[in-house]
Amino acid sequence: MVRSEKAPERAGAAMTATIPFFSRCNPSLHCTFSRAGGLNDWEQLIHQVSRAAVNVSTGLEPVAPIPVECRDPGAHCAAVWTVRNNETEMLLQGCWDITRDLCSRPYVCSNGSRIFQPLRNGYPTYMCCCQSDNCNNFDSLLFHHRRSNQSYETTNREVLQRRDSRITILIWTSSLLSILIFLLAASRCYRTRRRKQHELPEELQQPFNTGQAVSSWSSQFDDDRSGTPDEESLLENQDPFLASLQLVERIGGGHFADVYRASSSMGDVAVKAYHSDQVVFENEYGNLTLLQSLENPNIIQMIHAVIAKKQLVLQLYSGSLHSLLEECSLDLTEFFDCAIAVNDGLAFLHSHTNAGVPKPVIAHRDLNPYNVLYMRQSSSRIQLYIADFGLSVSFSEGRPETNLELLTERGTVRYMAGELLEGSVNLLDPMTSLLQTDVYSCALVLWELLWRCRDIWPDDEIPSHRIAFDNLVPRNPRLEHMYPVVVRERRRPDIPTPIQKQKTLPNPTGLVELWSCITDMWEQEPEGRTTAACSADRLRRLRRILNPGGVVRDP
Repeated sequence: MVRSEKAPERAGAAMTATIPFFSRCNPSLHCTFSRAGGLNDWEQLIHQVSRAAVNVSTGLEPVAPIPVECRDPGAHCAAVWTVRNNETEMLLQGCWDITRDLCSRPYVCSNGSRIFQPLRNGYPTYMCCCQSDNCNNFDSLLFHHRRSNQSYETTNREVLQRRDSRITILIWTSSLLSILIFLLAASRCYRTRRRKQHELPEELQQPFNTGQAVSSWSSQFDDDRSGTPDEESLLENQDPFLASLQLVERIGGGHFADVYRASSSMGDVAVKAYHSDQVVFENEYGNLTLLQSLENPNIIQMIHAVIAKKQLVLQLYSGSLHSLLEECSLDLTEFFDCAIAVNDGLAFLHSHTNAGVPKPVIAHRDLNPYNVLYMRQSSSRIQLYIADFGLSVSFSEGRPETNLELLTERGTVRYMAGELLEGSVNLLDPMTSLLQTDVYSCALVLWELLWRCRDIWPDDEIPSHRIAFDNLVPRNPRLEHMYPVVVRERRRPDIPTPIQKQKTLPNPTGLVELWSCITDMWEQEPEGRTTAACSADRLRRLRRILNPGGVVRDP
């Protein structure tokens, strides 16, 4: 699924990625092994596949197809090939002990429609894996690849055009009855949504009474775990914090949940109530539980959780970064405070250790200004916090620990990297690939921050807030809007005019290097992007050049 934007919330749209499941293979699996010549740039991959088989050399020399036995009891047979001039060329066959959770159905190697990275002499490559003896033999493969005499970009364009044609035919052939049903359903959805957005739950429509314990709140949390008033009262006595909660107003929401402001014995808090998606709720709860124990200053803090009702009690913040940029511009000190905080938070998520202690690596997968919250400190300094970990994926030793159903969900389409838009994420190394997509999204956040930095603009030219690609795609873009802009045309948000002028000078200021820092994060090729940690260090160095007075405020 792909989530497109709503203003300011986001709704869902469809995407074709599917991650199947399969069972483990038997200990004596036999596969066909071969490797073509001229694969010098695939050295690491060839080494991994060769090492997975018994008595196979790990060199780069060509090897004709031979039967081999797999070392790992959990391995699968795999095949990688390319197609050019309507001819199939087998590149690599062997045992597969990496990303085994992403293989096809057990006995047939037939996932050839999946694009595999890197390319072979400019032609797309394909892969599949399976779990029966010699199922990766050339004669056993089911080739469902795209037409090979076209580029991958042209193929994607044709897919979109065919889909649009089918939609047009469906619209023109719809009967009057189906139109009436659609209108009735739309009217009902609209009324439901309006009521949901502007009305509080029934218990909140009563007058606010600070002297009364809110048993309805505890009942809402614990109905399916307690059936009598005595049990509910006992639960309240055991957890006085829950008993003190009173919802006050709805302050936001999105595709998966609504967010309310609530009063409590600890002061005002935020309550995030999930609609129905148990998998996304459990994922965010698990990630926040882990992150809470690590106590990073740039990550949102969870106070409490009520699992039975899919509700999280969180620290209350002033608002989202998007709302902050809409309301006011930033000076250079505030820009660096915000830019460094976002990169520090992302670098922490991406790191393998915390204070020298190993930790899971976390890919956020939905980083954007709506999911970064802010709070003004007593010193008027702006502090940012990364939030919304419902789609995040954690990795241990490079393997995903998260429910793989989440990999079929994607974040906000406007902030998605090109490899996500075209469905060509490297499945051999999903951890590195997803971390690189986070860096791309972070670059767009930095661009929106920089555009609202008034210190880089003349006093009479300070622009209003802009969102990334606002001049290239609609307000609520879909996949078919973003793909041609980001992938085919390789477009990026506009360079601010003052920085463009600086680039023409013989001795440009540090603003040009600051722009280079952002562009290095949204490189088209994922391998060319800098890491979040490197970008944070680079921003700190630029701050000493451009904003020396703000260094003392650096976290």
